[in-house]
Amino acid sequence: MSTRIGELTADVNTLRSQLNDQNEIIEKQNQLIMKLEKKLNSMEGEFLQLKSTVIIRKHVNKLLAASVDDNMQYSKRECLILDGVETGYRDAEEVIKKKVEAEFKKELNIDNIVIDRAHHLPITRDDGNKSIIIKFNSFTDRNKVYKKRGELERPKSLRLSLTKRRYELLNYARKMTESYSTIKHVYADDNCNLKLVLE
Repeated sequence: MSTRIGELTADVNTLRSQLNDQNEIIEKQNQLIMKLEKKLNSMEGEFLQLKSTVIIRKHVNKLLAASVDDNMQYSKRECLILDGVETGYRDAEEVIKKKVEAEFKKELNIDNIVIDRAHHLPITRDDGNKSIIIKFNSFTDRNKVYKKRGELERPKSLRLSLTKRRYELLNYARKMTESYSTIKHVYADDNCNLKLVLE
């Protein structure tokens, strides 16, 4: 009997020793898990910080793009684009300028404006002609001509020289009028600001 008790005691001691070993392993694993959780929390914090930095930079980039667009549009404030005037494909700037001045004098009865320069735009239109960009010496001269644009004989037409971004916004806004019955009309005013006319 005492031998059996001795064997059981030895088994219990072995089990206790194994249990202690398992507890030590569990404790080490718990410490490792805590370290990993701490590292993960730190990485989550860094990720959130990076994410907020990206969001801020995107916002700043949008503001900068809008500011650059405003400056570009301001530099175009004295320009108009004329379509429908026949000119030679290789006409020099001075020849194009004289043709434009003659058209304005004949059709708009304006002869006291000063055109700084006029030349073809590089893109050919659907009708095979090239648009002419006209830079006036002053915003006042540009406005005198622009306000009389309705008097030009078709197919001639005058339009504002908008930046690519404003032109895309204007076209987008015009498409929106099809979806929203409260928007009657969209246009760019004399200062190239986009305007909505509501019902």
